[in-house]
Amino acid sequence: MIDKTYYNKMLKKGRLMPFTTGNRLWGFITFFICNDGEEDKYLRNNMWSVEEDNPDGNCCYIDQLITNKEPDNPKVSYMAWKGFKDYIKQNFPNARKIKWNRFNKKSNKLTRWVRCI
Repeated sequence: MIDKTYYNKMLKKGRLMPFTTGNRLWGFITFFICNDGEEDKYLRNNMWSVEEDNPDGNCCYIDQLITNKEPDNPKVSYMAWKGFKDYIKQNFPNARKIKWNRFNKKSNKLTRWVRCI
C-alpha cells in the first residue's frame, strides 16, 4: 500500500530523492531534516503523515527507502548513495549526520544506523 499524497508532499518539500539509471526509476529516499536527538519525532503511528522539520538542522533522518528488487541494485546503490550525500550537503549545509532506523527481518530487531556526511 502506498500513499501518493505523502510522496507528493515530500517531493514538493524537497524531501524525496529519486534514484534513476537512464530512464529507469529503481528507488527513492524520503527524509526529514532535524537536530541530532530529535529524530524520534519521526517514529510515528501514521507512516504517511508529513511532519514539519528544520531545514537548518544538523541531522538528516531517512524516513523511507524504497527500491525495486532488481539484481543490479547493489551496483548502482553506491552511486546513488554518493548522489544523496551530495544533495544533502548542497541543500542542507548544516547537516553533519545521516540517521536511519532500519528493521532487520532476520533478527526481528530495529537497527539504528548513523553515518557522518
